[in-house]
Amino acid sequence: MAHAPVPPAVFDFYGFFYLFHVGKPEEAADYLERALAEDPLNIVFRTHLMLCYAGAGKNEEALRECKRTLELNDKLPICHAQLASPSLRKGLYAEALPLMEKAYDMNAFAFFPNIIGIIAALRSLTGNEQGANEFLNKLGPTHTYGAPRGLAMFHIVRGEFVDAKTWVEKAIEQRDPTIIPLLRSELAESFRSSSQWREIARKVNLPA
Repeated sequence: MAHAPVPPAVFDFYGFFYLFHVGKPEEAADYLERALAEDPLNIVFRTHLMLCYAGAGKNEEALRECKRTLELNDKLPICHAQLASPSLRKGLYAEALPLMEKAYDMNAFAFFPNIIGIIAALRSLTGNEQGANEFLNKLGPTHTYGAPRGLAMFHIVRGEFVDAKTWVEKAIEQRDPTIIPLLRSELAESFRSSSQWREIARKVNLPA
C-alpha cells in the first residue's frame, strides 16, 4: 500500500480482512469505499462494505449497500440475511424470521451454517421449539465442520453467552475463519459486551 497505484483488491483485503477483524469497522469502510471507487460493480467489495457499515452501527448505510448489491445480484443469501437485521435488532423476531428463511432457501447451508443457527433461534424465540430443533438438526453432528459456528450464533441470538462461548471455542478449534467476522457483526454486539467475548479475544490475540 506504500506504492501507487494501489490495486482495489488490496484496499479490500486490508479493510475487511484486517481492519474489520480487529474491530475497526469504520476505518475498514473507508478502504472499501476506495476499492469501490475503482471497481464499483465488484459485488465482493460491496458486500464487505455492507458488513463494515453494519459492524460500525451505520445501519442506514448498510441497508443502502445491501440494496445496491441486490440490484447487481438478487440471489445473494448474505444480503437477504442482512435485510433481517433491522427487525432482529428491535426484537421483532416474527418479522426477521421469513427474511432469514428466504436466505436459507437460496441454498445458504453450504456456506452459511450460521444462518441455520439464527433461524433456529428465531423459531425458538417465536415459540416454535420443535421447528427450532428440527432446523438445528440440519447442521449434522456437532463435530461437523461449520456446525459449531451455527450453534454459536443460535446461542448469541438467544442471549446465552456462556453456551455461545463454548461453541465459539469449538469453531476456533476447527480453524473456522468465518467465526471472527461473525463475532464482529452487529448481531453479536451484545456478546462483545460480555466477559465471554473478552476471553475469546484474548485467546485469538484480538483487541476486545
